[in-house]
Amino acid sequence: MPGNGFTRAGMTVVMVLAVAGGCSAAAASPDHLVPFSIEDQFKQTHTEAEFTGQATALVWCDRASRKVSASWADSLEAAFARALPPAAWQVRIVAHTKGAPFFVKGKIRGSFSRDPDRWALLDWKGGIRATYDPPPDMITILLFGPEGGLLGRWSALEVDTDQVAEISRMAAAALKPRPPVPEPAQFPAALVAAARERTSHRVIYDGSYRRIAYPGGDVPDSLGVCCDVVIRAYRAVGIDLQRAVHEDMAAHFSAYPDRWGLSGPDANIDHRRVPNLQTFFTRHGVSLSATDDPADYRPGDLVTWLLPGGLPHIGIVVDGRSADGRRPLIVHNIGRGPRLEDVLFRFPITGHYRYDGSR
Repeated sequence: MPGNGFTRAGMTVVMVLAVAGGCSAAAASPDHLVPFSIEDQFKQTHTEAEFTGQATALVWCDRASRKVSASWADSLEAAFARALPPAAWQVRIVAHTKGAPFFVKGKIRGSFSRDPDRWALLDWKGGIRATYDPPPDMITILLFGPEGGLLGRWSALEVDTDQVAEISRMAAAALKPRPPVPEPAQFPAALVAAARERTSHRVIYDGSYRRIAYPGGDVPDSLGVCCDVVIRAYRAVGIDLQRAVHEDMAAHFSAYPDRWGLSGPDANIDHRRVPNLQTFFTRHGVSLSATDDPADYRPGDLVTWLLPGGLPHIGIVVDGRSADGRRPLIVHNIGRGPRLEDVLFRFPITGHYRYDGSR
């Protein structure tokens, strides 16, 4: 891609921002694509609305790193073209021009391609830099999903093929259509199948705080804790617990446990905490008695326990039975990755729920 322009692959679109400081952006959460109004070199105005429904990769650069922005754009465009459907992504170069004297603006505009299809966003006000605070003298890639949520960010100078591949994988995952939610009668079997499928994944137990996309965000599939087994199983049947929990907490924050000193919801972590899931399932599902009768626990039910040391735990009841045939098996992750095990009565039960998204 010569110059600081735009390369279009047919009808396709990834937004590659080559900016040393930004757009005319309104105040917005740095977890989302900020509202903006930016002119191109032809004095045509563009807004964030043009990128709705697409995977948007912003490749930010300043004057020192701008010379490699085209290489990043080329690499990302090639990777996206291989992995993503047409018309689902956008590549855009955005040049930081904040602070340029008025008498050189014409020269700056003239330094970009004169091809109307290769328009570049010229950021005269620096909103992107003020919002996302990218490090100077580097390329920073900000990847946004089709709903505008920030999926991830990477900073480097020279093109990193591993990073390009990772960005492409994340964009493809964000564009994957959400499956329809099964009807209530079919929901338990679908959830059980999704839970069993999770046992085929190798997952390192890691519950550390990570900034993730919203909605539809997840930590890397190779990492996770007990809550992630539940979250991923539900997502496979069309229910995004990250979004559902966050929306409920945003509207009813005081109804949720106050254990972490937060003054408001945090979509990065709230749905990955057992007490919050217990509250959500109680409010929007069915809370059942925690009995010692195995017959009370049906496939697709959710069970929570208190582990030694006071650690909360959660798992999904499935359709298998214990070796003696008396107890339903559980899919859970207690530290060794998702497992199918006979653990229903191994620890004190603190909750028993059914949730199919219908309430």
